[in-house]
Amino acid sequence: MGLEAREWVYRLERRRGVDGTGTPLPGHRRRRGGIRLGILAAKYITERTGEVSAMKLQKLMYYAQAWSLVWEEEPLFPDDFQAWANGPVLPTLYARHRGMFKVSTALFADASSDSLSKVERENMGKVLEFYGDKTAQWLSNLTHQENPWLDARDGSPVGAPSEVVIPQSAIHEYYSSL
Repeated sequence: MGLEAREWVYRLERRRGVDGTGTPLPGHRRRRGGIRLGILAAKYITERTGEVSAMKLQKLMYYAQAWSLVWEEEPLFPDDFQAWANGPVLPTLYARHRGMFKVSTALFADASSDSLSKVERENMGKVLEFYGDKTAQWLSNLTHQENPWLDARDGSPVGAPSEVVIPQSAIHEYYSSL
């Protein structure tokens, strides 16, 4: 890994609240107002889209994270996606909507998207403008053609369960090259 890549990984780790070994840094906040940042982003997305399938919300969250890594060189939220059979899934979000087909803003009643920054809201708005009218299956198929998910699933049979993390550095590298 070159010096520039190592510096980027160092900045990303600091932003995510871990040191080079993955140990949490003292005092790092993964929350705003007591709510996980990923949940705040999900609240904002459902406010903009209305009721949406859980799978579509997961894919919109993935693309919001990907483009935040590219445009801001920082993750929108520190949680990692995993390379599940139907595409990238954020386990902390899945824990909220498990067993639900449709998700609405009511699921995130304890969150306020007002605590997101203007830049975070604008970036998610751009993602929704591009991907928001696509179906959940279309978005899932797209992720299945892209290297971050493919590389994380390397060697896994089609449809097999997986909890392999899709590294944020791989997401950043791939989408930066588009």
